[in-house]
Amino acid sequence: HKFIEISFFCSLGATVIVLGLGLSTMFSKSEARTARSNRLMRLRVMLQGLSILLFLLLNLQSETENFLAI
Repeated sequence: HKFIEISFFCSLGATVIVLGLGLSTMFSKSEARTARSNRLMRLRVMLQGLSILLFLLLNLQSETENFLAI
């Protein structure tokens, strides 16, 4: 339970970091801006998916614990 919770918060933090990097890339004047922006967007989408999956696992686990306590 604790491992999933820690993984969830790490994936949220990583998503925020990648989002910030993507925003800074968007405003840069670099030649490789488009390619880097696309890579960061794909990484952000994967991290968001991981965050959602871990969030669902946490909710499922807590509902199971509550059900068994009754």
